[in-house]
Amino acid sequence: MSMLATLILDQIEKHPALADVFLDTNCPAGINGALGFEPIEPEVVITSNSLSELLHARYGGDLRPKLKESNGSDDFSLKIGDYDFRAALRSTCAETELSLTLRWIRGSIPHYSSLGLPVEVGDLVYCKNGLVLFTGQTNSGKSTSQMALIDHYNETIAGKIITLEHPIEYRLKRKRSCVNQREIGVDVPDFITGIRDAMRESPTLLMIGEIRDQDTLVAAIQGAESGHLVFASLHTNNFENTVDRVCDLLSGTQAESLRKTFASVLRAVISQQLVPAIDGKRRNLAHEVVVLPANERAIQNMIRKGELQQLGEEINKRRPLMHVLNDSLAEMVMSGQVKREDALAASYDRERLETRISS
Repeated sequence: MSMLATLILDQIEKHPALADVFLDTNCPAGINGALGFEPIEPEVVITSNSLSELLHARYGGDLRPKLKESNGSDDFSLKIGDYDFRAALRSTCAETELSLTLRWIRGSIPHYSSLGLPVEVGDLVYCKNGLVLFTGQTNSGKSTSQMALIDHYNETIAGKIITLEHPIEYRLKRKRSCVNQREIGVDVPDFITGIRDAMRESPTLLMIGEIRDQDTLVAAIQGAESGHLVFASLHTNNFENTVDRVCDLLSGTQAESLRKTFASVLRAVISQQLVPAIDGKRRNLAHEVVVLPANERAIQNMIRKGELQQLGEEINKRRPLMHVLNDSLAEMVMSGQVKREDALAASYDRERLETRISS
C-alpha cells in the first residue's frame, strides 16, 4: 500500500466526520472535517511521485501524459482499502502542478430520518410525478440526502429507478424497485443525453445528479411534466434563491411558458447546510424544507408571475408546514446541538437569526 493510501486511512480513523482529503503537489496535505479545513498533522508535503503511486492502478506510472489527454481534468471513483472515494484530479499552474481532491463516500446509504430530515420529506416518495430539488453549497450533504430518499423510495415503491451521476457515489441495491445507475462519461456522454435516453424507458423515478445548464433544466422540467418523478440538485442556498436561479436559466422565447410549467411541476425544495456539532466531532444537518401541496396556489402563482421577492414572506405564513433555514438553525442552537457562532455563520439571514436566538 502506498504512503498516501496509508495516510488517508489514518485520517479516516482519526476523523469520523471526514468529508474531503486535499492533496496538492508541493503543498501540505489537508482535510475537510467537522471543523472545516484542517492541515494534516504531522505535516506531509505532497509530491508528483506520491500521487502517481497512489493512482498507479488508473494511470500506470507518470499520470501527467494521460491527464493531459483528458484536458487536464479527470473525475473518477477510487477505492483505498475498504473505503470508496470520489476523486477529482486537475492540473494547475500551466500543467506544472497537480491537485487531487478525494470525497469520502460512505459504504452504506443512511436512512433519511437518521440524517435529521423531517417526516414530510420522506412522504415525497409517494408523489406520482413532479420535480423535487435538493440544494446547497458543495459539501452540504445534499447528495447523501438525495440518495437516502431514493433508497427510501426503493424500499417503499415498486417501480423503476434510473440515476444519472457524475460519478456514482452510492451503489443502490434492488429492493422493491428495479434500479439502473448510469455514470456520466462512462455509460452516457452527458446529462442531457442520459435524460433523453431514460425518458424512453418509462422510469417512475429519475435522478439527475446536478442541473448545470438550461438544456438539462428544461429536460428535467419536461420529464416531470410528462408524468415522471424527477429528483435533481442545484448549487443554491434556499427556496427563493433556487426559484430565482431556475427562472434565470429559463431564457429565450419559451421562457414564460417554461416558468409556468416549472411552477406547476415543482413539488419540493430541500435546502441544507452542515454545521459543526457542539462537541466538534461531527456535523449536524440544518435544513430549509418547502413542500408544495397539491392545492398550493399562491406560491405557484408568484413563480408564474415572477414575483419572487414575496416568496420568503409566503413561506413564513405556512409554518410549521414549511420552514426556512433559520428555523432549523435556531432550534439547533436552543437545544444545544451547535454553537451560536456556527449557526450564525451558516445562516443567509444572520440578523433575523441573531434576533431570534437572543429573544
